[in-house]
Amino acid sequence: MKQDDQDSSGLHFGGRMAFDPEDQSLFLSIGERRNLERAQDAADQAGSVLRLTDAGDAHPDNPSFADEAEEGEADPYIFSMGHRNIQALTIHPETNEIWAVDHGPEGGDTIQLIAAGNNHGWPFLAGGPDYSGAPLGVGLSMEGMTSPVHVFEDTVAPSGVTFVSDGSNFENWAGDMIIGGLVTEGLVRVRLEDGEVVTQEEIELGYRVRDVHNGLDGNIWLVTDEENGTILRLTPEG
Repeated sequence: MKQDDQDSSGLHFGGRMAFDPEDQSLFLSIGERRNLERAQDAADQAGSVLRLTDAGDAHPDNPSFADEAEEGEADPYIFSMGHRNIQALTIHPETNEIWAVDHGPEGGDTIQLIAAGNNHGWPFLAGGPDYSGAPLGVGLSMEGMTSPVHVFEDTVAPSGVTFVSDGSNFENWAGDMIIGGLVTEGLVRVRLEDGEVVTQEEIELGYRVRDVHNGLDGNIWLVTDEENGTILRLTPEG
């Protein structure tokens, strides 16, 4: 991490990690620290997903973002850019695709399919207005930028995401995306087909969910975000 990239803001840290089982590389999301323009500067790690080797070096297969660097050279660790504050990042267990759920502004949380060299457009692409009510961006599409797979109309405040694996005790959910919700105080289950959301279900638990994982026991395990945080096990029986 570069000292020059440090920011005194107390917001939008991001900071989720996902390990690639194929080559043991590490993906790491960095928030834009509530400084919107940082997400569009490829010389700055803020607002990006980084890819590191297991030795901590920039991955040799990382793309070049030379044209998006405002000053100096593009950061070699950047795998994708134009993100707001990703706190939900995972690798699909079958396809090895990298999926993220990014915090939107006032509403407009987004599901994103991450790929090398993509610019996901924040703050030009935005699914909702600023907290002040002022409009943001140009909509959900712009030349040279990658549109989200899905935009949530209501705020989820996504934190933690996983895919229900084969062999899970939740047989009817196999392959579905499970997202932790801080504002919704529960989970959101999403089914994707051909790159589109075809099913969306909110599961109210009464807890701010900070992270979600498949357990080796076939159940879904959660971590809550509270002063006295709790580890929960979710079974098909409830």
